[in-house]
Amino acid sequence: MANAQLDAIIRAYLQAHEAKDEATKKYNQLRDELMEVLDAEGIQRYTGAFAKLTVCQRKVYGFPAEVILAKELAKAQEQAAIKTGAASVVGVTRYPKVTVTE
Repeated sequence: MANAQLDAIIRAYLQAHEAKDEATKKYNQLRDELMEVLDAEGIQRYTGAFAKLTVCQRKVYGFPAEVILAKELAKAQEQAAIKTGAASVVGVTRYPKVTVTE
């Protein structure tokens, strides 16, 4: 049986999710555009009319095969611990899963 209040909240939830995705896409485009301008001008720090900006860097690492293998082994050991009951649940994340049916 349909519940008008729940249906209204679910519709708003789906619309907000779509708006969030669009906003994230726009944010990423603007970030890329900003970095292009900063790089072209050779700017690392900028103080404008309403904000300060600093170009930051985060390193991305590629790991040797033995490290990747060790990580995969650790994941397999975690799954085995879950299946055998050796792992304990320390928390539960709850969230709504919405499947559009119309």
